[in-house]
Amino acid sequence: MLKLSHISVEIEKVKILEDICFSAGQGEIIGLVAPNGSGKTTLLKTISSLIPVSKGEMSIYNMNYQNNRENVLKKVFFLQDNSVLYPNLSGKEHLKLVQNLWDSKLSYHDIVEKLNMTSYVDKKVSKYSLGMQQRLLFGMCLISSCDLLLMDEPMNGLDPTNIKLISETIKQLKAQKKTILFSSHILSNIDDLCDRVIYLKDGKIIYESEKNNSPFKKYAKIQFDTVTDFQYIQKIFQSEEFTKINSKSLELEVETDKISLLFNQLANQNIKFNVLYLGNKGSQQIYEDLYEGSGK
Repeated sequence: MLKLSHISVEIEKVKILEDICFSAGQGEIIGLVAPNGSGKTTLLKTISSLIPVSKGEMSIYNMNYQNNRENVLKKVFFLQDNSVLYPNLSGKEHLKLVQNLWDSKLSYHDIVEKLNMTSYVDKKVSKYSLGMQQRLLFGMCLISSCDLLLMDEPMNGLDPTNIKLISETIKQLKAQKKTILFSSHILSNIDDLCDRVIYLKDGKIIYESEKNNSPFKKYAKIQFDTVTDFQYIQKIFQSEEFTKINSKSLELEVETDKISLLFNQLANQNIKFNVLYLGNKGSQQIYEDLYEGSGK
C-alpha cells in the first residue's frame, strides 16, 4: 500500500532523514519510536508531503508521489499537534472543513458521538482543554476517511479513559483495512496496538520489531540477592544472549522450553534470585537496549 525507497531529507544542508526504506500493507499498524529529535515527526511530514524529499521515491497503491500528487494526497491524512487548530473556529467547523476537503461520506454526527465531543464541539477551540483538542484532532483524522492515517503522538494530553477510547478506535480502523503510522512515547500503547515497530536514531532506521517475530523467545530480567559468581552464571546460560550484566542483575533472552531447566540449575546451586520480568520482549526493553547506557 505504502512504499518508501531510500528516502533522504536534507534541510539547509543538514540531513534529517537518511536512506529510509520500508513498506506498509493495508490494515497494518506501524509504530515509530525514538528519542526526541531523531526524525519521527519529519518522517511523518515527509510521507504527508509537508516536507519535500531530497532523495528517493514514495508511492501509495503504486502511485508515485511526484507524478500523482493530487490523487496521493486524497489518500493521506496527517494528525499533527494542536498548533494546526484555528482558535477562533469551533470543533464542528474543523470537522466539516476536513470532511469537505477530503470528500468524505462519513457522518459528522457519528464521529462526534463516538469521541464524546457533543458537549463542546460547537465551542471555539480557544476554549478547549488539551485533551479536548487532541480528541478534535483525532476526529479530524477519522472524518477524512483516508486509507493512510499518520498520527504524531495521538495520545498526547489524554487521560486513561480517552487513551482507551482512542486505542479501541485505532483497532477498529485496522479492521477496516486502514493503514496507520503513529509515533508515541507511551511504549505500552505501542506494544498493544502495533503489528510492527520502527526505531529511529539520527534520522536512520536502526531496528525493526514485529509483534510475533520471536514466538519461541522470552525475555527475562533476574536480580540476585547477593554478588554472585557471574562466570558460573554465564556458564549455565552459555547459549543464551545476555543483554545486560552487572554485579546484582542480568537480562537475557531465553528460549521458552529452556526457562524451567535453567532456573532449576540456579536453585540447585543455592543461588537465590528473583525474576523481575518474564515475558515477550516489548518496546520498553528494546528502547533501553537501543538508546540507554554509555555510548548509545
